Amino acid sequence: MAKKPWRALLNDALLAARDDVQGLNAGLGRGVVALAGAPGDARSFVDNKIVDAQQALGILNAEEAADERRAAAIRRRMAPTPLVGVSLTSDEIRSSLPKPLQRGLAYQPKTVGGSYMETVGEFAPNAFIPGGVPMKVAAVAVPATASEVAGQMTKGTPAEPYARAIGGMVGAGGMHASAAPTKGRVFWSGGSDVAGAQAARWATENGGVTLERTLPGRALNAVNTGLRKITPMVDNPDLRTASAEEALRLPPKISFADVAMKPAWQAASASFAQGADGPVQVFLNRPRTASVWNTVEEPILRGRNFRTVYDLSEP
Repeated sequence: MAKKPWRALLNDALLAARDDVQGLNAGLGRGVVALAGAPGDARSFVDNKIVDAQQALGILNAEEAADERRAAAIRRRMAPTPLVGVSLTSDEIRSSLPKPLQRGLAYQPKTVGGSYMETVGEFAPNAFIPGGVPMKVAAVAVPATASEVAGQMTKGTPAEPYARAIGGMVGAGGMHASAAPTKGRVFWSGGSDVAGAQAARWATENGGVTLERTLPGRALNAVNTGLRKITPMVDNPDLRTASAEEALRLPPKISFADVAMKPAWQAASASFAQGADGPVQVFLNRPRTASVWNTVEEPILRGRNFRTVYDLSEP
């Protein structure tokens, strides 16, 4: 294969760099707009749900519902908020910007690198959270990376927006895993009905905590339950890397929601393991080689935390 001339390589590098910068700028702009519009978005969501309920109950007909939505929007815009003074939604703020800025916010990256930079920009307002520089950097990088990885895995499919939302939410939630007690953390691998149940029981009886009982874990489980109702069953991708013995224990098909959420689950698990202080309890039931325990949690805990391991595979 003929090598590219150096001028062509330089041109490719410059185009990629330009895409990164434009992607970052677009993402940052959208992040700022989303932050400013968050109060209005929340109020608008609630108002619309109330009207939906009134219409479903027959209290309002279609014309009356439309009138009430318009009236609710006027009331919302007149309600001052501590953050931005007026309660505008993200869309209302965006549409009020000059046309050049609107075009900049609408930029779509052409490269994977540009897509990552765009997502980092969107999460950059997280840097306003309390904490030192490392925490501020992590608050941007962790949810942005989790969101973009999940998005890239599902790019072009109906599940992409859900995967990005899950990745960002759980990645951000993982940054707050320190809100859970740092001592008494309990890990498990090898079936929620076996290892998971034993771990949860031990945590309840001994004042410990599993990832599933933290805010990120609860969010993950809640979204998982909802998405399983609207996503199709697909071939289990874990079968590609499983050993012959492991394959016998895996279902041939799983919900696409589980596939889309895997990067977010890994991010939350990593944060949970990194925040563990002191001895930890581990419940194992023949975990797969590629399990989250073996690939994420155990390497983090190795040599750092004393572990009491319960092997549930023994008769």
